[in-house]
Amino acid sequence: MSVSLINIAYDISKKEYQNKDFTFNDLWKKVIKFAHLNSDEALEEIGNFYSDIMQDPRFIYTGNNKWQLKEYVSLSEIDKMQSRMYDFKDVQVLDESVIETDKYSSKVVSEEELLGTDGYSDIDEDYEEIQSNLSSSDEEDEEE
Repeated sequence: MSVSLINIAYDISKKEYQNKDFTFNDLWKKVIKFAHLNSDEALEEIGNFYSDIMQDPRFIYTGNNKWQLKEYVSLSEIDKMQSRMYDFKDVQVLDESVIETDKYSSKVVSEEELLGTDGYSDIDEDYEEIQSNLSSSDEEDEEE
């Protein structure tokens, strides 16, 4: 492929989302369509694409499964996001429990409580949704 998927994603984001948040799934669906990837190719590329978007400085994760183009986010908003993500707690693992501390309190919580049910539920849901969408788009292509 002559143009990288991350550059396609940037162009799509710039054109369609501009300063609005978007989900990884929404962007991925548009990239698949634009790049004319079949379901096997999409499944093969999704991991690399996710790594690319995480590392690409043009994109910023804004929380709650949302992304945005960094050029549309003010520096003060970036500082707020980083504070929420990195500055709020120190976490230490002790045996099967985790001690969660901040300036005001300290308590022992389980790893599941800290991460949610398994720490990967959002990723699992995203994967299942993408699988479902790929299957339905393949069926639509076959009908045409």
